[in-house]
Amino acid sequence: MKIASRLLATLALTVLSALSYAATPKSYSVTSPDGTLVATVTNGESLSWTLVKDGVTILEPSEIGMTLGDGSVYAAGRLKGRPVLRSVRGSFIPSHVYKKAQVKEEYDELTLKFKDFNLVFRAYDEAVAYRFVSKAKADFIVKGEQAEFAFGKDCEGCFTF
Repeated sequence: MKIASRLLATLALTVLSALSYAATPKSYSVTSPDGTLVATVTNGESLSWTLVKDGVTILEPSEIGMTLGDGSVYAAGRLKGRPVLRSVRGSFIPSHVYKKAQVKEEYDELTLKFKDFNLVFRAYDEAVAYRFVSKAKADFIVKGEQAEFAFGKDCEGCFTF
């Protein structure tokens, strides 16, 4: 009887631990090569990201996601493996006529791997970009995309166009 109750208690703790892990938001950051921009992605109840430039919050938590035509949703969930960080420092020769013979390519990249998709964030010295990369084998239709931009309170004058 003691063994059964211990087994049941261990099983209950394991289930509670797994549930609390799934509910606990996890954050991952990528920084631009010059260190001025920091994008932080949070995987919790939803996927969101923030952007800070030189210590000033440009974007407060802003939700992102994608819905496909078949009803699949690219949103928060359990990661498959560890996040992948990589740095790219180099240049390339443009394939078409361009004002420069060579284009500098420098960024740091964060990849979060989910079951059906990857979420890739790139931080350049002057910009941040993200994209959803599908693992689907067949063609699909993007039905909708959630892309919020909650600009920070201290962000007046942050943008120059």
